[in-house]
Amino acid sequence: MKNCDISLSIKFINKDKEPFQLARAVLVAAFISTAIYIVHSSFLGSWVVDDAGISFAYARNLAEGQGLVAQPGAVPVEGFTNLLWVLLLSIPMKLHAFDPVITPKLISGFCVALSFILIGYLLYASGSRPPWLTACSLSISAGFTGFAVWGASGLENALYALLVSMFAFVSSIQTNSERRRMLRSVAAGIVLFLVFCTRPDGALYFWIPPFFMGTEEDSKRRPRPLVAYTAAFVVPWLLLTLFRLLYFHDVFPNTFYAKRGEGSKIFASLLLRLPLYLAGIIIMTVGVIAIAAIAFGFHALGRKLRQRAFAVHFRRYILGLFFMTSILVYDALRGDWMPEYRYATPAFLFGPAIVLAILWDISYRVRLRRALAAALSVALLAAVGTTSFRHTSRFVKSPAISFASVREMTLRIAHTIEPLGSDVAVLTPDIGGALWEKRYRVIDLAGLVDRAIGRTIGRDRQRIRDHLLNEIKPEGVWLHSFWMRMTGFNIDPAFAEMYAPVWEERPSPESPPTAGFYLRRDLVYVGPDGLAHPSVSIKKSPLSLSQSP
Repeated sequence: MKNCDISLSIKFINKDKEPFQLARAVLVAAFISTAIYIVHSSFLGSWVVDDAGISFAYARNLAEGQGLVAQPGAVPVEGFTNLLWVLLLSIPMKLHAFDPVITPKLISGFCVALSFILIGYLLYASGSRPPWLTACSLSISAGFTGFAVWGASGLENALYALLVSMFAFVSSIQTNSERRRMLRSVAAGIVLFLVFCTRPDGALYFWIPPFFMGTEEDSKRRPRPLVAYTAAFVVPWLLLTLFRLLYFHDVFPNTFYAKRGEGSKIFASLLLRLPLYLAGIIIMTVGVIAIAAIAFGFHALGRKLRQRAFAVHFRRYILGLFFMTSILVYDALRGDWMPEYRYATPAFLFGPAIVLAILWDISYRVRLRRALAAALSVALLAAVGTTSFRHTSRFVKSPAISFASVREMTLRIAHTIEPLGSDVAVLTPDIGGALWEKRYRVIDLAGLVDRAIGRTIGRDRQRIRDHLLNEIKPEGVWLHSFWMRMTGFNIDPAFAEMYAPVWEERPSPESPPTAGFYLRRDLVYVGPDGLAHPSVSIKKSPLSLSQSP
């Protein structure tokens, strides 16, 4: 890295570290931590969360030429927030080389390994820190239950971690060359857009490069790199929003409305009151103004702090800024039902790195510094390992609803409704495995891939009830636990009048059901036991039923 005007930190790069030594140390640390991640995630076996099946279904339909739809022939609804993950998965599907368990886990493992290399480089190269500190930091990250579980879940977490790590890496580049600063700015904006396409909350990292640009610029220099960075993010964002307007007839993913929150209520109300394209123009205009204000605001803040003595430490501890932002992102999304900190993946990467870096740096005057730092690092690694062992064991015993279990239930339902014909719709809250199997038309009770349900679910029980029972009228209904209580169908006389159970689960004979599969009474024979029998024609008599096999 000598004789080069680009480096991670001009002031703090360790000049004694030759490129080969640096690369070898980082690669060894990444190899060790990746091995720990693989062993850790192997405890999950073939588990893949059911929500991943939604991405799989969209990717397969895209690869088969059906478009970005949940089901072949369906109206396009953006029932996902991980567009880049869907596009990535469509490649092996197009090549007929996709397995719903093996392929996403292999891709995720590769992304995790690259993430470790980038974070290891940032940690090791930005100061005089020993290589074992990097290895320990990355090993702690690999040991967190939340990192291993969601990295191997079939969802986009590992890709998201890689892109955020890449964004941190590009943002850390420092140079005196105006041309290379422009290239760095454009690259940072493009990478952030890819982060945004993987998960929209990634846009919250936008402020960090403008802040750093402010801390490094001379007062007489025009902020051309800042404009380039902002444009590199804004232009593709505008194009993506325009694509959404034209293809999905919306300005946000449908999941934005399906998730509960005041923001989704406001925008749903706006879209109901204004023509779609006028609402889109308003949102794009306000978005551009807000992004520009954030960029120039944090750039001004960086310029103001540039003269302060502590400003020289910003780049040395850039991982700290990314860690704090990742905590804010998680806090904004913590209402999600998924356990083990589903949205905290970047925090698991940045947290151990910045904590160990600070501990090492502040102990530079302490005797036996290496021994003390090593003892603290090992103690932290042991504490995380012990805690994660309990958490991982508990998760393995009771995981989030799996893709395999929903596929199994889908096949059971498909076998049950087979006598009713091929064009049968089933209302269900678990749609990943059902969409993948393609055994019947899926109506998404969670509202992720259904525009009408997504904008009413959790907000107006009477409206959603009327929509399901009076407008959609699905042939079958599968409900359980929370969804049974949310709809109130287990205590709804109108539902009981319209649907008969094929099977139910009740805590006691007198209590309302907690789960069950139901069929419309006008389609099936209902026996004296009150259960629907789809294998028997509705015209058959009870005698015929008793004689049927």
